[in-house]
Amino acid sequence: MNFEESLKRLREICDKLKDEKTSLEETMELYKEGMALSNECTKLLESIKTELDVTYEQAGSNE
Repeated sequence: MNFEESLKRLREICDKLKDEKTSLEETMELYKEGMALSNECTKLLESIKTELDVTYEQAGSNE
């Protein structure tokens, strides 16, 4: 799942968690899934930030 798909799924999970008809069991499963997706997104963003920092530093050293 790519970043955009993960964000879309996180939004779906949030909507379901707000729904009063969602059972406690489903709420727990959705929460676990949401936390896993959130962690994946955070890791991806950190990786991209690191890559951008390295690229920026390399560009600065080439001047």
